[in-house]
Amino acid sequence: MWSNVNPAMVQWSCQLNDAGIKTALLSNMHPDLVKHVRTFDWLQRFTVRTFSAEVQLVKPDRAIYEHTLRQLGTAPEKTVFVDDRETNIQAAHSLGIRAIQFHSIDQLQNDLNGLDLPVLCADN
Repeated sequence: MWSNVNPAMVQWSCQLNDAGIKTALLSNMHPDLVKHVRTFDWLQRFTVRTFSAEVQLVKPDRAIYEHTLRQLGTAPEKTVFVDDRETNIQAAHSLGIRAIQFHSIDQLQNDLNGLDLPVLCADN
């Protein structure tokens, strides 16, 4: 996944950041890959970057979500989590985080629109 970054998702995350919306990357990636992705310019635009290899926690452990929420300074109910794995979505839901399982850009946009959060838009 990290060798084939989704340009539309990168653009969208940058748009959120440019609009003043706090963004976070929460990943279970391997330590060697963390070193590699830290060189990506677009990654620096996230407000918070939580890597399991650095915090010694792994999704779906609730502690990694709590860590990221503390770093963001946001309440669970004011936070949206997007992930491609159902188990990670369920863990986020258990903390009161609004969570969407990612399948496609169109599906994500529809799901975001359904959350009644007008500031979020997945337009490319």
